[in-house]
Amino acid sequence: MKYLDQWRGKTKKELSGYELFYEAIVACSLEKALKVVVIKEIEGSQYGVQLQNSVRGRLVEVDWYEEEELDKLTDFFQSKYMKKDSVIPFSFHGPTKTAK
Repeated sequence: MKYLDQWRGKTKKELSGYELFYEAIVACSLEKALKVVVIKEIEGSQYGVQLQNSVRGRLVEVDWYEEEELDKLTDFFQSKYMKKDSVIPFSFHGPTKTAK
């Protein structure tokens, strides 16, 4: 996995300070999984709006923006209530500019 060779052998603590490490993960052509763990109780509607706001600009930038898709995302979380330690899994298939 040539994308990540320069970080081989480094600890989690060391890697957490390298922004280029995260960019290499996003750029590599492998499937990625992201697990969001809720650290404080939050209403799903709040989370959905924040998620929508954080990805809208990125989607516009790569010309993948579709308002109705983002609305579906917000609507999904609308009726949810997430307790502390709730988990929200995401996956990205192949390289993506959206995750940056």
